[in-house]
Amino acid sequence: MFGEAKKSFTVRRISLTGSGFVAFLVLIGLLLPSAASAAIQAGDTDTSFSATSTATLAVVIEPSGSLLVVRGKTVIRVSETGAIGATLANQSSSVNNLEVLGLASDGSFFTNGVSAGDRLDRFSSSGTNLNFPNIAIGIARSISVSSTDTVFVGTGTSPYLYKYSFTSTSGSGSSDSTFNTNVSSAALGAQVNAILQLTDGRVVAGTSGGVVKILNADGTLSSTIATGVGTVNELVVDPNGGIYVGTSSAPYLLKYLANGT
Repeated sequence: MFGEAKKSFTVRRISLTGSGFVAFLVLIGLLLPSAASAAIQAGDTDTSFSATSTATLAVVIEPSGSLLVVRGKTVIRVSETGAIGATLANQSSSVNNLEVLGLASDGSFFTNGVSAGDRLDRFSSSGTNLNFPNIAIGIARSISVSSTDTVFVGTGTSPYLYKYSFTSTSGSGSSDSTFNTNVSSAALGAQVNAILQLTDGRVVAGTSGGVVKILNADGTLSSTIATGVGTVNELVVDPNGGIYVGTSSAPYLLKYLANGT
């Protein structure tokens, strides 16, 4: 019989002190994910944010990080953590809920139907009614506010898209009569549900009749880029000028190139 071979091991003690110990800890930190990164993943619910119990109809984010939120017939401010703040606008009559919300560069905001169901209203950041010109345009369904103190409003009343200019920090404003006259000839034909302002001054309108048209700054028709696509719900432009159209009919999301094809 062969004798059993014996294995021997040498155990050495590693002594880490000073800079060596710090380097060891850094190495361990690189190899092992932190508890925070392991626990929080992209797409996780932010549990620090308190959800509201009332239907939210429109949201814009203020430069401070707070939210302006349309809930039913009111506009409220909500903090980054979900804390409910002041009520800034309140529609107490029996007309439809507020549906649109647009934020201006001076912190004021636009919404519909506070003074009357077919009016556009403007409020300061603290909730003071700035008494925007009381012009009947029908119930607003979409809105787009530019940094150049221009606001476009889409409605269900012909000619379906209206343009106004306004003055920062005051309630003054006026209808762009040239645009609002010319847009009638553009024949949008149905309620404007989505509005997109392009950097060259043109504006894109998407309708409930499945039509998407680009209008010039004066309201004349630039081009028709889509027909028969189903109710248009959303318009977005990418950095290269591509226009995305979200609709209620298959294939539901379409993209058109900057030249309108």
